[in-house]
Amino acid sequence: MSFASSLRSVLSGPGLFRLFLAWVVMASHTMVFRFGTASVYLFFVLSGYWICAMWEKKYLRCSAPYRTFMVSRFWRLIPVLLICNLLMVPIVWCTPGRWPPEVEQIWNPLWWVKSSAILFSSWQYLLLAPAWSLDAEMRFYFLAPILLLVARWLRTYNRLWSTFLFGGAAFLGMLAWALLELKTGRNFAFFFVGCLAYESAWIPSRSQVFLSLGAFAGIIVASFWYHPLHFVTWGGGAPFPPDIAHVQISLSIVVALALVPWAIHTVHQRSPMADRSLGDLAYSLYLVHPVVISFGHLIMPKAFAAPLTVHLVSFLLAFMIYRYLEQPVEVYRRRFVDRRLRKKEEQTSQTPPAPVLRSI
Repeated sequence: MSFASSLRSVLSGPGLFRLFLAWVVMASHTMVFRFGTASVYLFFVLSGYWICAMWEKKYLRCSAPYRTFMVSRFWRLIPVLLICNLLMVPIVWCTPGRWPPEVEQIWNPLWWVKSSAILFSSWQYLLLAPAWSLDAEMRFYFLAPILLLVARWLRTYNRLWSTFLFGGAAFLGMLAWALLELKTGRNFAFFFVGCLAYESAWIPSRSQVFLSLGAFAGIIVASFWYHPLHFVTWGGGAPFPPDIAHVQISLSIVVALALVPWAIHTVHQRSPMADRSLGDLAYSLYLVHPVVISFGHLIMPKAFAAPLTVHLVSFLLAFMIYRYLEQPVEVYRRRFVDRRLRKKEEQTSQTPPAPVLRSI
């Protein structure tokens, strides 16, 4: 393999792309451009694709597939979320005047119960702003296996019907957001786009990939030079005026849709162990960077105003959480799933064959 081919393989790895998306979310909180929302939507697309793949290839072969799936997904999300919430507590304690009144909820044990449950946790105050997307993930996890079973049944007739199922679900999700301003519908639409890519076995062509990257580059340039969009995408951490908040959401949707072919392209690339580790590191970085930002404002406001400082410390802390928390916990999670796989295989091997009825 040539050096150019090796470099292209590394840059198009799915793990590196996920880490890049997590970095964009962090950069949106510390630098001048705001593409964090579009990055989260692309996370949803990737999640929809991988959940379909894992359900078909792994969880469906386990004993009690739905229960195994839900326990495994919860097990994957909760350790890092819990440790990052705990890291925020002393920061809140030391800076009482910097937080909204709702922060008082964290001293109530019920807040911790709801936050740890993840599902519908965004209905209360969140210490970690990005944690709202985990609530969206859990809602999708509850619904996805049901739709996947329906898709499996439709596939027995014609795969086109199962493809229409996810395409229609994505359309209805966007319609619910457009007509009813239902945020959940918009989030689910991106999950279903990922499901649609899996169900249709879509492998983006080279021209589609280049068109995707070209469209993204065009949007970046246009948003920089076109004044009405400049504040929406390059406004830094300043809050949005209510009259343009919907413009930012709409532009984020356009950016995310433009990059969907590239996102699906990455899932079909080789992912060696190093690339998979980068993808796993993305989750820690996604949740820990608000802790670093808040801690920086507490001890060294001027030093931590420099994005480079925040980014370096966030990557370092994310790596420590990944290395000493995520990796050990992940070993036990995978063992749990493997046991459920073996149990189903043992049950299948012990099932007596059906009697053969001979015609008389």
